[in-house]
Amino acid sequence: MQTSCRKHDKRKMKKRNLSIFIMVLLIIGLLYHTNSFMDHGIHHSKGEILNIPVASPQTPTSHHIDLYLKNNHFSGTALIVKDGKIVLHKGYGLSNRAKKSNNGPNTQYYIASLTKAFVSTAIIQLEEQGKLTSEDRLSKYFPEFPHANEIKIKHLLSQTSGIPRRNENGEELTKHELMKDISRHAKTLHSKPGETWEYTDSNYSILGVIIEKVSRMSLHEYITKFIFNPSGMEQSGFGDADKNDSYISAGYQRRFNFIYSPSKTHFSQLLGSGDSYSTAYDLYKFDQALTTGKLVSPYSLKKLFTPYKNNYGYGWYIQQRNHTIHGHIPGWSAINSISKDGKDFIILLSNLQSLSELKKMYVEIEKGVGNENFTAFTHYKIFMNF
Repeated sequence: MQTSCRKHDKRKMKKRNLSIFIMVLLIIGLLYHTNSFMDHGIHHSKGEILNIPVASPQTPTSHHIDLYLKNNHFSGTALIVKDGKIVLHKGYGLSNRAKKSNNGPNTQYYIASLTKAFVSTAIIQLEEQGKLTSEDRLSKYFPEFPHANEIKIKHLLSQTSGIPRRNENGEELTKHELMKDISRHAKTLHSKPGETWEYTDSNYSILGVIIEKVSRMSLHEYITKFIFNPSGMEQSGFGDADKNDSYISAGYQRRFNFIYSPSKTHFSQLLGSGDSYSTAYDLYKFDQALTTGKLVSPYSLKKLFTPYKNNYGYGWYIQQRNHTIHGHIPGWSAINSISKDGKDFIILLSNLQSLSELKKMYVEIEKGVGNENFTAFTHYKIFMNF
């Protein structure tokens, strides 16, 4: 009888141990899957974990996008939001090849022309305050500027001023020297203001100086106080101010199979047009603040997102389903896209891919987020219209 009881107890013990073992395996598997998918959580630069709403990491959309980015050797950070929930926020590839550090959710990238969204927002804010209007002529701020009586602020915002492009290089310029060089190029306009769309950084550099004149603050101070701070953007800044920050990525380019570090345009030549850096999550904060009334009114937001020439609004490309802005400087490319219903967001920041490569990736991802037929990731759709 005692022998029978001992056998029964042993069987019960084995079953209990097996159950515990299975539960431990399930918990470990779940933790591993979640951590590997979300890059060990999303941390602020000071170490605390950010409270970010995250959808299930097992959604087909997130799995397909993750696989696509891996298969296409994406180097950067991707943040994808679907129906108001983050389905992917992850780094890929190396942030610094010499240090062998990885890109992650916290990695900062130079975002080039995404800076223009901050500047156009600042102009609209000042217009709401009655300090300027989009109908103001340049002569109000720069009487000696060529064609100052013809060019209006709205022409600068919509890239229809007719001012030709200028070549940007690694030379450091003072603000006076920058404006002098822009003025020299503007002596002969390519078209009558308001008639033709022609993209040039000069338009937004001029807007940046107008913001300084009207606000009596430096452009960087204004954007930090009235855009970054209200949006909760704590990992964004300008130029080389934080170049020793370990979170800032190194920029690379690929030529055939050779990856190298290109020479940079000096940020003094990109005032207002491309001199800022940020993280994917900070840009998501900006997008949310912009579209929910924290930065501008719904009426003003409509002005930003109204297509003028070439489906270009005030700093944004207006597409059928999305408002999109993109940028590139040697070593970095960036895309930020907001769906028209404000529920879906696609943010891609890269320290290797060219802008054309990043656009192709964006198209495939946008199809997946939009529940279209997501391809087997073996080819790219031709997409160069924005």
